[in-house]
Parts: sequence; C-alpha cells; structure tokens
Amino acid sequence: MDRDDSRPLTRDLAPFGVRMPPELKARIHAAAEANNRSMNAEIVARLEVSFDEATLRDSEQFAQEAVYRALDMLREAGALDMDKMGSVLKRGRRNALSNDKG
Repeated sequence: MDRDDSRPLTRDLAPFGVRMPPELKARIHAAAEANNRSMNAEIVARLEVSFDEATLRDSEQFAQEAVYRALDMLREAGALDMDKMGSVLKRGRRNALSNDKG
C-alpha cells in the first residue's frame, strides 16, 4: 500500500492524551471498527471533518450576507419591487426546505 506523502509519519507526531467518558470511548471504538480504522485515525478524521464543516458554515454565512448587501443596494437604487422580492424569497425558501428533506 502506498503512503500518502502529504501526511506526516506517525513517529513525527506528538502524542496527545485525551480523557473521555467510557460511553464516548465505546462509540469511537465502534465507529473505528466500522470504518476499518484505528481509534486514533477515527478521532483525527472526525476532527478534520468538524473543521471543514465550520469553514463551510462560515462560507455560507459570508455568501448569504453578500446576497443581502446586493439586494439592499438594488432596493436603494429603486431596482427592486419589494412585494415581488418577498414572494421570490419565500418561494426560494420553500424550495430549499423541500430539497433538504429529499
């Protein structure tokens, strides 16, 4: 099996002890077995995902704020009909909610 050269060698990583409730340790152990990983690899993978998700949330919030700023600029310039904009936004929200459930 080829090693991913972007990852440091285990011998180059400082150990980091973590105290956790036995129930959580059991859940991590079960997840690690299900994913065919060591417990350490499972913990690292889950931490990496949590940071990726936080970055995604920050990006989504930035995009949403940019859209609102653009809408405000258009409204102030008289380029938007507020009644039409409200119905479009409601329709978009309904579509987004139905896509999330699907």
